[in-house]
Amino acid sequence: MGKKIATITYHASYNYGSNLQAFALQEKVKMMIPNCQYSIINLRTPIQKNMYKNIFELPGLKNKVKRIMFLYRKKEFMKKQEYFEDFIINKLNVTDEYSSLEELNKAKFDYDYYISGSDQVWNLRAYDFDWANYLEFVKKGKRISYAASIGPINYKFSDEERKRIKQDIEKYSNISVREKSTADKIKEITGLDSLINIDPTLLLTKDEWNTLIPTDDEKTKLGKYILFYDLKNKEEDWQMVKYISENLKLPVIITKLPAKYLYKYNFKMKLDVGPVQFINLIKNADLVISSSFHGTVFSILFEKKFLSINGMEDLRIKDLLELAKLENQAIDVHNYREKLNNINTIDFSPYRENIKKEIRKAELYLKDALEIGE
Repeated sequence: MGKKIATITYHASYNYGSNLQAFALQEKVKMMIPNCQYSIINLRTPIQKNMYKNIFELPGLKNKVKRIMFLYRKKEFMKKQEYFEDFIINKLNVTDEYSSLEELNKAKFDYDYYISGSDQVWNLRAYDFDWANYLEFVKKGKRISYAASIGPINYKFSDEERKRIKQDIEKYSNISVREKSTADKIKEITGLDSLINIDPTLLLTKDEWNTLIPTDDEKTKLGKYILFYDLKNKEEDWQMVKYISENLKLPVIITKLPAKYLYKYNFKMKLDVGPVQFINLIKNADLVISSSFHGTVFSILFEKKFLSINGMEDLRIKDLLELAKLENQAIDVHNYREKLNNINTIDFSPYRENIKKEIRKAELYLKDALEIGE
């Protein structure tokens, strides 16, 4: 029997990045320790489950109006949920399901190592945050983190929260965080230093991600298209995309609600998209325009033509673009027209070189934390 390793993260939210980062860390550890027993602790609280109900399951007048508007897309909504559940159950090595920290405290886990991360697992202000993410249920075994994030730092912790964070993190033997702001906050609260590591999705190569994607070609079914993956839902961003679409003579596909301006701009909505379908859409797009960190990640991984909306204003995206030497792919309302002129001249060679160093750094951290070779 090899090493027994358990991870706690946001693996079960209906969020592409959360699912895919959980998968990536799982696969990376399994590649490094082929005979290990790797599990993701399947914490799915009622709060989190309620967050990801589709509009056909939500009460209230506002949602009733949405249900009427999108009744003809009900099958797509249900298919989307099916894809997410299929990914969680069949692609992630999950444990039995638990609904609370109290249930986890009663579980008789006997793992050798417990990992927090990645994602914003230490963000107390996340709507579905749970103190289990700080491994409070662990009774024995080594506690480590990988690329954990405390989230935005523009809010203050109470004295009680700071005390609890300090008590929890002091029990970790190895601390890895995702960004400098989290490292600074952990240092401030605990006095402990953290290593900054890349998001797990960047630990897998394009070829390794390709093994997840079905052999049927999305491009055959959809033809040429721009994938617009938008998190902000600002009309000025839709206006930019509309201009780019008309300039390149390519239709636009979006994958998520709310789509407040859908009918005004006549973009095509494709809702039946789970984690695997999401990266397949990126892989086969003629251009990806995104305000999302993971939208940018997979655009770079698959070396696609891409534009990152306000990319230099988001710290995670900014760090990624700087690592890849692709800062010029960041656009805003002032420069998108001129940036469009250089869309065919993206050089991914600096990324290929720099990412090797970051992956090696992450491997060395995991080798030390998981005592590989000892």
